[in-house]
Amino acid sequence: MTNINAALLLAGVIMPLAEHPDEVGEIIDAAGDKVLQVDPDGIMTDEQVAAIAALIILAVNICGSFKAMSLDGGENQWVKR
Repeated sequence: MTNINAALLLAGVIMPLAEHPDEVGEIIDAAGDKVLQVDPDGIMTDEQVAAIAALIILAVNICGSFKAMSLDGGENQWVKR
């Protein structure tokens, strides 16, 4: 387990992260629990929020030694390297 995975697990976050299927900008863990919300005040456009959420997910999951298997947002799109 990488250091980031261990640290997040201690905080109750199960890797990998993903976008919530119905809520733009909501990032969830592998258990489906909310980890964070991008732009909770609704200032940005949905497109901006989705782009920022996708980049955060990409960065954290790659740091956690996961690699993307699909880019369509489908389930199980991340696998452990």
